[in-house]
Amino acid sequence: MAQSVGGVIIDTAVLDKITAEIRPRASKVVSRYGLLITGDAAKRAPLDTGRLRNSITANSKLIESLTYRIQDGVTYGIFQELGTSKMAAQPFLVPALEAWRDKFLAAFSEVFK
Repeated sequence: MAQSVGGVIIDTAVLDKITAEIRPRASKVVSRYGLLITGDAAKRAPLDTGRLRNSITANSKLIESLTYRIQDGVTYGIFQELGTSKMAAQPFLVPALEAWRDKFLAAFSEVFK
């Protein structure tokens, strides 16, 4: 598709083709690691009643193409993750992200080879 940028016409057909070929592979990597990180976050969540751990979910469809949303369904999850002035943090999501970061980056970089 040709686009005009500052009066210059740029043909993006080649870039559009490359993007179309890469997107499905990239989506698989994001989905796979999104689920792995979700499971790991749930395992790491503090366990008292189990409500927090059982409320951790992820969107099964990709949002905005390559974004994966992991969330908890309780009002106090953010306080467990970050702590408060009266309670020390008991992080579960950030450590899960950090644990999988290198493997995710390696898998994602393979998409572009």
